[in-house]
Amino acid sequence: MYQAGTNHLANDARIGGGKAAVLVRSVSDYGRGRQFELLTADRISATLRIFMDPAEALDWLSGQTP
Repeated sequence: MYQAGTNHLANDARIGGGKAAVLVRSVSDYGRGRQFELLTADRISATLRIFMDPAEALDWLSGQTP
């Protein structure tokens, strides 16, 4: 997760702002995704969230949920 976070930080200008929803299948992947989310919070331009439910991800991306 540290390497993934470092990579995202290094490419932040190219990635830009906006929202990014990461969809995972397992609870263990969700835990790893949350580590990435926490490592990059307030350090990247994009707002990143991890989801297991596609409907929740779409609601968040469309602005229907905070």
